[in-house]
Amino acid sequence: MLKDNRTNPQTRRTISQVEHNLKELKISKVASVLIENTSYNAQNLDIAKNQCNTYLQNKENNFKKSTELMPPPKLPVSSKTIDCVSNVTDVEKSKADKNFNIEKNEEENITKSKKQNEKKHPNILKMYGYFHDDKRVYLILEYAPNGELFKELNAQPGKRFNEIRTATYISQLADALKYCHSKNVIHRDIKPENLLLGIKGELKMADFGWSVHAPSSRRNTLCGTLDYLPPEMVVGKTHDHTVDLWGLGVLCYECLVGTPPFLATTYEETYLKIKKAQYKFPDFISEDARNLISKLLVVDPGQRLPLKDVLTHPWIVQNRTTEPHVP
Repeated sequence: MLKDNRTNPQTRRTISQVEHNLKELKISKVASVLIENTSYNAQNLDIAKNQCNTYLQNKENNFKKSTELMPPPKLPVSSKTIDCVSNVTDVEKSKADKNFNIEKNEEENITKSKKQNEKKHPNILKMYGYFHDDKRVYLILEYAPNGELFKELNAQPGKRFNEIRTATYISQLADALKYCHSKNVIHRDIKPENLLLGIKGELKMADFGWSVHAPSSRRNTLCGTLDYLPPEMVVGKTHDHTVDLWGLGVLCYECLVGTPPFLATTYEETYLKIKKAQYKFPDFISEDARNLISKLLVVDPGQRLPLKDVLTHPWIVQNRTTEPHVP
């Protein structure tokens, strides 16, 4: 039987000495590596410190230079105190004028919105309030659940109403316009797109974007929609509240016929027809309806039928289903 050599005392001492030497060898190698890495990291740390100090010094120098060249801060010029500011540069004046114009436009938009807010009539869309920011004016308006008269008209057979429905709408609109004119307000943009229908189907006059408060002066702004423009606007003359009477006549015709009275293939032809009040009635239009329309579509503004007479016209009285509003 063979004996294990490791059991020999001499052999065990030799093995133990070899193991000890190996351990010492490993420790010495690791230690040398650590010393080398530590020295290398210390050198890198010194380099990094030097770079940071250089960067901070350059930044401080640049900051001093920039503050020396930086102009003094400019305070915003209030548009309300432009007249009190003296010795301002042209740039500052330009900015101040721009701010003033922005505020002026905001005031004009708010003024227009107030016009609608002041109108209290069952056939005028109510405005409950408004607010604004630097770019827009927001209106809080009455809800008209039945939408635009324009969409309702186009949804009908032949895109037209019968005489009873048309007379009712024209009566309601004439009453609303009469109220506006009593407050020296001209709407100037009567058309189906600007008329809404309330919860009971009643007409609601809306969109006063082209309206104007004109208590004593005539106007000369060309505004509105081409098919509804009156002759005085087409030829460049001044106009007054009677432009709404013309628009009322055009609307009455379109509601009964399905198309505007001066519809043509080109703008030029439409202008010519408007200037001469040239239009034709289809055979199905009644004589009383023709009579009312012909008294509204008159070239001479002073000869157009007044609103109080529109409300008492036989065709209106016989066909409307609602009575004029009594304040």
